[in-house]
Amino acid sequence: RYEAGVSTVDGDREGVPVSKKGATVWTNISASMAMYNSKLMYKDRSDIESRIISSYMWDTIANWFEQSGYDIENLSRYGNVNNPGGMKLAGSNENWKINNIYDIVGNVWEFTSEKLVTGGNNNYTYRGFSTQDSYLNMVDRGRDQSFAKSLYISFRTALLIK
Repeated sequence: RYEAGVSTVDGDREGVPVSKKGATVWTNISASMAMYNSKLMYKDRSDIESRIISSYMWDTIANWFEQSGYDIENLSRYGNVNNPGGMKLAGSNENWKINNIYDIVGNVWEFTSEKLVTGGNNNYTYRGFSTQDSYLNMVDRGRDQSFAKSLYISFRTALLIK
């Protein structure tokens, strides 16, 4: 529902992410660390599994939006984009949600579990576009190496009921 937030309990950016309105979006994290930390959200529960969102999940959400009547090639009005003021807290604007999912476009790019091997490098895709972008299609992809970090890239955790 929200971008991954930094836990207010430990706040060390190496702990368990949160998915809640008003959380500070967890940026400057590598894809490999985001994947690891995503699995920690419900590690003590046997009925729920958490993991970083996959590109397949992202595309399913895009399809759902499209079936709901949204133009997935022009969702910039539903996100924090082209904003020199920068990143906002997760879910901070009711206008930036679609079908009760916040900030799926804009605010920050979000790593997915999709792996691309190019030139011998392990790259992971990111989706969604950031405050620095003025217009991109929701299904567009960027990529970066698994250890790269950026102030404009975060992640989103999916919860799976077993």
